[in-house]
Amino acid sequence: SLPITTLSQNNGVIALTRCANKRAGYCACMWLTTFGLFAKLSAIVASIPDCVLGGMTTFLFANIILSGVRVMGKEKMARRDRFVCAAALGVGVGVAIVPGWASNALWMSSGDESGAAALARKTIVIMLSTPYCIGTLLAITLNLIIPLDLEEGLDDMSGRPC
Repeated sequence: SLPITTLSQNNGVIALTRCANKRAGYCACMWLTTFGLFAKLSAIVASIPDCVLGGMTTFLFANIILSGVRVMGKEKMARRDRFVCAAALGVGVGVAIVPGWASNALWMSSGDESGAAALARKTIVIMLSTPYCIGTLLAITLNLIIPLDLEEGLDDMSGRPC
């Protein structure tokens, strides 16, 4: 490939944390250098389970996608809206990649279920195996649970009114 790197994950981190200070970048550089020099410290980072790192990476890049959508869209999104969209998009993409997760890991069939129990199990598995359905259900749930920001009318990057 071409020797060009965009490092777009930095845009996602800045959009999430609202911190674009150079000192924060220098501190991160210091920590990464320290982890690289001292194996005992890097073992702490290496002990983080792959599923946790995968979830964080999925969420981060879903935020990057939303940053791009935000730039293209006319409607400004508040930070809360970005979180709801990123979580729903991340879970939806994850279900699209592994559609059989609900039937394999969530609810195993025992074989001796009654008609109503089997129907309920199949219905729930189909709903949770469909990316649009689970993404929509998650977005609705998060939208109802997460409180509104006090600065809801402000653009999350500049602090100016939308």
